[in-house]
Amino acid sequence: MLDPLGPQTVDALSSSEQRLRKIFEYSNDAIFVVDPMGDRILEANPKASELLGYSREELLTTVAVSSIHPHELSKFQAFGMAVLQQGHGWTNELSCMTKSGLTVPSEISAAVVSLDGQDCIISMVRDITERKQAQAAMERLAEIGELAAMIVHEVRSPLTTILMGLESFRDI
Repeated sequence: MLDPLGPQTVDALSSSEQRLRKIFEYSNDAIFVVDPMGDRILEANPKASELLGYSREELLTTVAVSSIHPHELSKFQAFGMAVLQQGHGWTNELSCMTKSGLTVPSEISAAVVSLDGQDCIISMVRDITERKQAQAAMERLAEIGELAAMIVHEVRSPLTTILMGLESFRDI
């Protein structure tokens, strides 16, 4: 039986699929394709497994999406509903729970995509742990700077008083 698409079309589709698969596999962000009504993960890239500490097979068969966000479940559900209503969404921060129980702060960008007639959500999840640590370090440095300024002020005040007293004695 002859292929109705023709060999060039089949080759072009295969090449396109391979390019998209490479993008998916080598993304620096975790990518999840989620069935929002079934609370399950339909597809996940290697970075998703790395981020959460589950194997790909575990993510696809045993991990409920809601179990990844147990501490912020209402925030996660509101985000999911907004994405479904608007077709896309982005959140500054929503923490993810790893298999080992660690909480990972993350940014999530999501969009609705129809796969095989089913509305799914594709999510790009970025671990922002390093950014949060850098922000905390900057805040600590700012606090140290404020403390240093207060100490300098407190040291200068008595010295100014002493200098004024010495000036007075000199004039006598």
